[in-house]
Amino acid sequence: MPGTSPSRRSRALFRSLIARTPAVHPPRVVLILGLDVHTNTTYYASSSLFCPTRLNRLALVRHLNIDTSAFLERSALSATEPEYIHGQDFLEMYRIDRKDTTCRRESESNQLTRYYPNVLYREVTWTLAKPILNQLESLTFPLSDIRRYLQVIDRLRRLEHVHVRIDMVLYCICCTGPNDDEPRRKRIREELQQLVWFVKEHI
Repeated sequence: MPGTSPSRRSRALFRSLIARTPAVHPPRVVLILGLDVHTNTTYYASSSLFCPTRLNRLALVRHLNIDTSAFLERSALSATEPEYIHGQDFLEMYRIDRKDTTCRRESESNQLTRYYPNVLYREVTWTLAKPILNQLESLTFPLSDIRRYLQVIDRLRRLEHVHVRIDMVLYCICCTGPNDDEPRRKRIREELQQLVWFVKEHI
């Protein structure tokens, strides 16, 4: 796809994987991704990798370690995503997720835009991982999502390597000193305890 940014190529790949795998795109995830998985796009037309096919490419995946930078390019947003970012559903999700990490420096509107890539990363990772947990050998996911993976740890028996990212649910990207507030430290400790439990259960 000459002239296409890495972020747009990544989104096209995620779209292709989700669309070609049965029952892995619940409405909420489709809404968050801003992807119409039933519509062919120029991405499909420009590369055989993205052409419609009956092949389930997720069946070939053994290592799911998505680069978070794939979601940072604002110019890659679809036409419907800005409206979603500033809508009530996303605002409520943001306030629940970041109840212990509210920014002291930026407006809530700016923080919603900053936080959106965090949600994309979390939901794309889970959406792609869920149907293939039994086959994964390595996996990267956000620490704040550890409980979701704990619930399916019995399906991760082939997993050999796990990489956990401390994401914006647990810290504020533009605050420094306030990150040491007790509610934030407490929440990080709780998630780390869950991570220890995850490792123990998996061994």
